[in-house]
Amino acid sequence: MAKMVILRCVRRGLLLPVFNNLVSLSFGSTNKRGWKLLPLLIEQSPKLETLIIQSYTGDVTMPPFQVKMLHVHGYGGNAEEVERLHKFIGESECGEVVLGCGSCGG
Repeated sequence: MAKMVILRCVRRGLLLPVFNNLVSLSFGSTNKRGWKLLPLLIEQSPKLETLIIQSYTGDVTMPPFQVKMLHVHGYGGNAEEVERLHKFIGESECGEVVLGCGSCGG
């Protein structure tokens, strides 16, 4: 719900604040509209070091970003997920990528 409210505000021209103290962000959504918020949050988080994503659906194009650690939860490792992950990372710089499988609870 909060994600949708923030997206509506941004679409109407309101700017997100800069999150200067945000160093770790955990994000997940079950729909395409929710994932559209992630690039906006990353752009406004200049000190972000750790990004944790859950249930990424591949529905959003990410601008290049830089984090020390990227955690991907719910990763099964099939060909489609590998392609989505490569597309998500794109030209971004991630010091370490940690994959947690969906079926093993990791």
